[in-house]
Amino acid sequence: MKKSTLHKLRSILSGIFKRAIGQGCRPGYNPIREVTPPKGLPSEETYAYSLHEIRQLLGLISDEITRLIVALAGYVGLSKSEIQGLTWEAYDAESGEIKVISGVVNGKRGDAKTKARKASVPLIPSVRELLDLYRLRLGNPSTGVMFATEVGTPVDLKNLFTRRIEPVLKACDECGKVVEKHGDEEHEFRPRKDLIEWHGWHAFRRGLASNLNELHVPDLTIQRILRHSNVATTRKAYIKIREDGVTAGMAQMEAEIRRVQMLQVRTETQKAERPN
Repeated sequence: MKKSTLHKLRSILSGIFKRAIGQGCRPGYNPIREVTPPKGLPSEETYAYSLHEIRQLLGLISDEITRLIVALAGYVGLSKSEIQGLTWEAYDAESGEIKVISGVVNGKRGDAKTKARKASVPLIPSVRELLDLYRLRLGNPSTGVMFATEVGTPVDLKNLFTRRIEPVLKACDECGKVVEKHGDEEHEFRPRKDLIEWHGWHAFRRGLASNLNELHVPDLTIQRILRHSNVATTRKAYIKIREDGVTAGMAQMEAEIRRVQMLQVRTETQKAERPN
């Protein structure tokens, strides 16, 4: 197991024993308090979609609902469970804001993860236009599930990816068919290599943090947009410094070094040219 998983299990077990002690089911102290989790496997490097990748994906998708959901993930930073749990009651069309009231995980609705996550999120005009047009097509509902299946239950984004996004990303470069439906064609299946690679729904949320950071938005503002309880979470797990950003940063440092050197040379030259 990974280190983060082991720490989560320790926290869960500690909570179970704390509850048991509080209800009088177990005497004594919490035994998990003194437990040190093993080292565990290192966490895998996470991914953050760039603005270019998000725009490319939106340009490839033709389905209206899927495009809107991708926009809410990439440009608003809503998580998978939050998008699945959206209702029309949460949308304020006048202010252009969405309030995250609840989330849906495995088909079950529950409260937001933290108090901070229940804050309202502003929508940029392009996302508002998509949402208002979608709402208009539905007859301007004011209540109910925002993204519902045919039977009225919240849409499952895992199924949405399988049906609407994966076929686009894994299509044949010549005929556009996915590999499963590519059989009788005279040409071989050649997947397109210029398309983005799928890294999961949370890569959009990390992408928003990273893209805002590249636009020089303050970390505390990014924290507020993502609705984290602590800015340390935003900095540690969501803001990704891309390689081109690292290169640009080093170039800026080199330029500053050269500027200081030139200033020193100029100063020394001026001193040498002064009459005694």
